[in-house]
Amino acid sequence: MSRRDSSQRGSATVLVLGVCLVAFALITAGAGLGSALVARHRAESVADLASLAAADVLMGRAAGAPCDAAGRVAGRVAGSSGPGDVVVVACHTHGRVAQVSVVARSSGWVGALGAATVSASAGPAVRPAGP
Repeated sequence: MSRRDSSQRGSATVLVLGVCLVAFALITAGAGLGSALVARHRAESVADLASLAAADVLMGRAAGAPCDAAGRVAGRVAGSSGPGDVVVVACHTHGRVAQVSVVARSSGWVGALGAATVSASAGPAVRPAGP
């Protein structure tokens, strides 16, 4: 029978706690990254739909002001995912092309790092010159 060295007692407990702490940090970072990616995709979707709504007004398919239509659509789409997390910050029209920029803030601690800003354009297709 061998005797244990008393200086090694409890070292496995410290090792397990260290591994658990590292695992918790990785899981928290992964969840934060996922939250940021969801905010970015939500911003892209809202910007696309808002610019399409503004382009519909410019093309005569809907009534009203183009940027008002973009704001209404963005509010409805963003409202279904959470209040106030996606906001239209800019809307410009150039001829029959509408460009809309939106900002989406991520939830949790990642939101403190910044917001996702996305722009989208919509309008009639431009045909290339040629035969």
